[in-house]
Amino acid sequence: LAEVRRLFGASRDIRQLLVLHLLYDTGLRVRELVRLRVSDFDKHHQTITIHNSKGQKTRTVNYGLELRQTLCTYCKVLGYVPKNTLIESIKEPGQPLSKRGVQHIVKEAVRRSGLKKRIHPHTLRHTFAVHFLNFGESLFHLQQLLGHEHLTTTLHYLKYAKIPPQK
Repeated sequence: LAEVRRLFGASRDIRQLLVLHLLYDTGLRVRELVRLRVSDFDKHHQTITIHNSKGQKTRTVNYGLELRQTLCTYCKVLGYVPKNTLIESIKEPGQPLSKRGVQHIVKEAVRRSGLKKRIHPHTLRHTFAVHFLNFGESLFHLQQLLGHEHLTTTLHYLKYAKIPPQK
């Protein structure tokens, strides 16, 4: 968790922080992140509906207070609530942030943080999964959150988790 905090602290602005939060706090794939719209967020249930995920499925993921605060700050800094895409490209206003743009944001945050590990956007998805299991959450719930069709795909994360003993 300390390394994740360090990475968050290395973001240059609220847009970059939002990208990092979305990847880590929800376990989204990069392709899912760049397609997000504000209308996908349900602030009452604190969920995000992911449309046309891998395999053309729709799923729902939860988000916490910290991500909600980052999202609110992001909209305040923008001065408006985005209608089409949540995070726009800086180079091409009106267009969604590209997958390469997400990769660049993560790469630069890692460089500025001083972390010596190889960290890519998908690494934050893996970190989300391992931390989810470390906090004693269900493997089946993780499977749903990640959008895995087969449990065997989700089982991969068990070898990295330090699952707390059952009471």
